[in-house]
Amino acid sequence: MTLLMGKRQVGELPVFDFIIAVTIGAVAGADIADIDHGPTALANVLLALLQLTVSYGITKNRILNHLLSLEPTIVIQNGQLLRSHLKRISYPVDTVLELLWEKACST
Repeated sequence: MTLLMGKRQVGELPVFDFIIAVTIGAVAGADIADIDHGPTALANVLLALLQLTVSYGITKNRILNHLLSLEPTIVIQNGQLLRSHLKRISYPVDTVLELLWEKACST
């Protein structure tokens, strides 16, 4: 089911996909002590189908995409660090500076 849902890194997952992945993991983990695996398998298949349906809907419907996806936040504009934007999303300045340093060193 995970392969059907697409190959993306966790940091690149939309919020809805991340929630579905965590839910599938929780349902599968709850099944470990259970003898009958049928309901868990059905629940995981239904969750995967829900995710595929929503992903398809997001690609076809811009309003649905806007409702279920988070827009990126601009943290640097015209060479200036936008501390108010960082504060709003609770993202540390040190992390941004570290990412900039890594990017500068890799080029």
